[in-house]
Amino acid sequence: FLYVQAIFYVRKKNKHNKIQIVGLRFFNVYGPFEEHKKEMSSPVHKFYKQLINTKKIKLFNSYGGYEKGAHMRDFISVFDCIEVIKWIIDNKSISGIFNCGTGKASTFKDVADCIINYIGYGEIEYIEFPEALKNAYQSFTCADMQPLLNLGFKNEFNDIEKGIKNIFNICDENLKYK
Repeated sequence: FLYVQAIFYVRKKNKHNKIQIVGLRFFNVYGPFEEHKKEMSSPVHKFYKQLINTKKIKLFNSYGGYEKGAHMRDFISVFDCIEVIKWIIDNKSISGIFNCGTGKASTFKDVADCIINYIGYGEIEYIEFPEALKNAYQSFTCADMQPLLNLGFKNEFNDIEKGIKNIFNICDENLKYK
């Protein structure tokens, strides 16, 4: 809602100018250089660190109608986000508020399996769903990318497996660039 208010405010102040105004709602972005984000780092980063430190990735047991590990998010590589931003910059006539995700949700188990397969070892440990998150947890998120697609955005997004491989192929053990 604040995005909408901000765009209307800027439009009102600049009604004689035809400047591009874009707000992006980023979904679950992952990529290198997340160490400084600590608890706010992506599940991809957190799972990788868990695997390296304990040889296990912890996922939630069933909750809210979802089986264990089956809660879903729209995970998007930071590199795919950059492609969206570049496309918007190259298309100056486009203004509005848009989602920045892949339009496809993956389970946390999918993410964990991709990381385990890439690293070559490890297992998933299911933990009880935390009381503190009950009634406040989103079990499913997925970006509606149709508005950008309708405007001509045609880039393909990396699926979670390819995105994780790309990130890990360019990063060292701390998920920082080599």
